[in-house]
Amino acid sequence: MMLSEKTILLLFFLSLTISVFGQQYKVGIYDNPPMVYMEDNGKPAGFFVELLEHIAEQNGWKLEYDTCSFAKCKEKLLNDEIDILPDFGHSIARDSLFYFNETPVISTWAEIYYADDRSSPLNDIMSLEGLRVSCLNGDFFSENGSTGLVDICNELGINIDLYRVESYPETMRLVEKGIVDAALVSKIFGDYNAHNFDVKRSEIMISHLSLRYGLSKMCPHAKEIQQTIDNELRKLINNENSLYYKLKEKYFIGAPAAIVPKWLWEIVLTLLAVVAILIIASMLLRYQVERKTDQLKKVNKSLRASEQEARLAVNTIEASKDLAFWSRPGRGFIRVNNTTLEVLGYTKEEMLELPVTKLVPEELQDNFLNSLRLANDENPHLRFESALIKKSGERFPVEVSLDQFEFEGVTYICGFARDITERKQAFKQRQELMAHLADRNKELNCLYAVSKLISDEHNSIESILQEAVELIPGSWQYPEIACARIKCSFGEFISANFQESAWELIAPITANNEDAGTIEVFYSVEKPERFEGPFLKEERNLIDALGELLGNMLNVKGTEQKIIATIMDTEDRERRRISKEIHDSLGQTLSAIALNMDMVDKEIDLLSGKQQDRFKKIAALVNEAVAESRNIAHNLMPSTLNDFGYALAVENMLDSLEGVTDTQFKFYSNYAPGLLDQTIELGLYRITQEAVNNSIKHSKAKSVTIQLMCYPDIVILTIEDDGEGFDLKNTNEISRFGLNSMENRARSINAEFSIDSEQGKGTVITLQMHLKQKKDENTIS
Repeated sequence: MMLSEKTILLLFFLSLTISVFGQQYKVGIYDNPPMVYMEDNGKPAGFFVELLEHIAEQNGWKLEYDTCSFAKCKEKLLNDEIDILPDFGHSIARDSLFYFNETPVISTWAEIYYADDRSSPLNDIMSLEGLRVSCLNGDFFSENGSTGLVDICNELGINIDLYRVESYPETMRLVEKGIVDAALVSKIFGDYNAHNFDVKRSEIMISHLSLRYGLSKMCPHAKEIQQTIDNELRKLINNENSLYYKLKEKYFIGAPAAIVPKWLWEIVLTLLAVVAILIIASMLLRYQVERKTDQLKKVNKSLRASEQEARLAVNTIEASKDLAFWSRPGRGFIRVNNTTLEVLGYTKEEMLELPVTKLVPEELQDNFLNSLRLANDENPHLRFESALIKKSGERFPVEVSLDQFEFEGVTYICGFARDITERKQAFKQRQELMAHLADRNKELNCLYAVSKLISDEHNSIESILQEAVELIPGSWQYPEIACARIKCSFGEFISANFQESAWELIAPITANNEDAGTIEVFYSVEKPERFEGPFLKEERNLIDALGELLGNMLNVKGTEQKIIATIMDTEDRERRRISKEIHDSLGQTLSAIALNMDMVDKEIDLLSGKQQDRFKKIAALVNEAVAESRNIAHNLMPSTLNDFGYALAVENMLDSLEGVTDTQFKFYSNYAPGLLDQTIELGLYRITQEAVNNSIKHSKAKSVTIQLMCYPDIVILTIEDDGEGFDLKNTNEISRFGLNSMENRARSINAEFSIDSEQGKGTVITLQMHLKQKKDENTIS
């Protein structure tokens, strides 16, 4: 029997639905409460698990759970041994290995915890220097390239010893036991579990992370699973009464307190009493023995310390790169180090039999021996320069240091000799260079003086050329008989006592690749003939340089009229562009003045009647200025930002807030001025400015932390406050305007923008921008 086309299509779509609906999927479970974990009864639990089970129930899935460590679960997901891994951090690197659902389930970041009894707190990332830090094996926060703890510490030159373990609870236990100094965990795990351990939270934050469901790329239904999870998540997140928000309240609002049973306290107290009795009895029994052996232990300890110090001193001298020797006054060597033997080429036996004079050049022997004699009680330390002779006959300069001391009633001399050949060569080269620089000083002064004339915008072309021609003769080898002339389209300019002669040096002046004139230098009489002729090679180079310098000047001055015309043409467009910036900077400054005046207005009764009238007039003028500023074209970049870059502009802004608000600001940055172009710097500055204003006006924050970290491939801006926080879904129009402004700024510079805020828990703003290097430029966009 033939089936109709409609029946065939219906069966086809029904088969696609059945292929996903009713499927069984294997889910990885690792220990990370409250996100995902196994309860004591062996049942899987956690925020991600309950959310996934709800999605599975809605779509007829059957879930099978596989318990493993995080690293093992990740390996199984890669090898298709499991289909889904909940609570899996998304990153660009992981996109190449796994599928992720598109809608983020929740966002988090990493925090550092340390022991309660630690004497010094960990206030910033630099305080991790030399510490042992535990982390989850394979964790995003430790291993994720330039934003992971490992690369951040390498970038900043911070040395840490990383301990990788299989679960977050184990990282905390290592801190409790004193095996490590600090633990790197996710913020959510720390909020929920830190009270169960003797640890405290530091002020260090690492990376921003979006937590999602990871899917095996080899799973045949991975794309269908991904789409189903995203559809269900969007429905849940858009409904404030959904299971999603009930689970957040269940798992994240209020961490459970650790309760110690009463019977356990009784057992502990009983054991402590028994231990105390045993300790007292043991102390009484061993008191006599310890008293008799204590003195012997101290003596042995002192001897071991002295022996260790002696070995350390000997090993240090043996390892020294300087020549070291010991002798007695009037005698030869009694000991030398290995460097002495290697440098001089003698064996140890030869050195101990060798007279000191054999090693010193004949003309320096008297001075060397006199120095040895001067090393006495009145002059226990001497330092002088001399020279030594190797066994091969090679001679080299040394700096000698002699010290006299007594040991067991015998006088000794300890000496060190350092090879200063390189120092002598460097000194000689420096002297030669200084002499050469002195010879060329006249030429440099001439170039500098002419450059200074050109740089003064008030000087005309004619005055520059006339003063330049007067400067030239004084820079020549024989200024008393030298004179100069400059000829160009602006006229002919000559120095004092000008006189043409046969001894002429000439150089062209070139502007816009065309001849624009000449520079001529004459000697009125010829000096004795030299190899280079009457003029030095350096003088030929100087006149060529002057010709190039003046040519560039003529080129620049000639194009100034064109530049002015171009500026006039672009002025109208520039006025339109600057309108927005006046609103963001001058307008806000005027608003701040008005706000402060409103605060003063509350105490206006303290003023006299005349002062009140004057104050009201000033307040009215300020309000008029605020209104007027909205109508002015204002996209002009802040002067500090334009001159010194983002970091100093932010510091300047924060300085201006001192005394205006009680909010405390902290700013950290590794940004180097000029790294980013002005468009990006302006975007970052405006986002920071808007966030700071929101923290002061709306969040009532006590402290705000701003951090800009620049890496070779990414820039991360984090702004965190401890204010009241807010519900992102229920923001008013004014708050939404500020958020939209920051989001639009982020889009304009192609950056990722996110906000994490809850009522009563403050706000964290994160901006990430991937960089690309411009060709033939040092700036990044």
